[in-house]
Amino acid sequence: MLRILRKLIHSTDNKDEEAVLATLEALSQHHKEIELDRTYWVSEWSRTPLTDGIFSYKQQISSSRVSGNVVAFYSKGNNRTYFPWDIYESKEECDEACALKNDFGYAWDNALEKFIDRHGLRVRR
Repeated sequence: MLRILRKLIHSTDNKDEEAVLATLEALSQHHKEIELDRTYWVSEWSRTPLTDGIFSYKQQISSSRVSGNVVAFYSKGNNRTYFPWDIYESKEECDEACALKNDFGYAWDNALEKFIDRHGLRVRR
C-alpha cells in the first residue's frame, strides 16, 4: 500500500483538497489484509500545542465497515477512522506515509474529513 500511496502522491503537482480527494478515491480502489484485534502502526492527524500534522501511533484495530468499495477500520482506543493506507506493520513504513501526507499540510486532513463523510464512514458512538 505504501508503494501505491507514494506513486499517487508523487504523480500530482497540486497540494490542495481536490488533489487529496482524488488521491483518496484512487487509494480506495486498493485493498490489503488487516487483521482485527491486532496492533498496528497507524498514521493519524494530531493537533497539539506544539505542532499539527500526521504522526505514527500504535493502535489495536478492533472493527471494520464497508461502504461501496471503501473499507474503513476503527480502534477502541480513540474515535478515528482508518483506511488501509493509514495502517502499517512497521513504524518506518508508517513514518514514510506520514511524511508523504504531511506534504499536503491541512489539505490532507480537511479532504480526509470530507472523504469520510462522503462515504458515511464516521465513527459510530
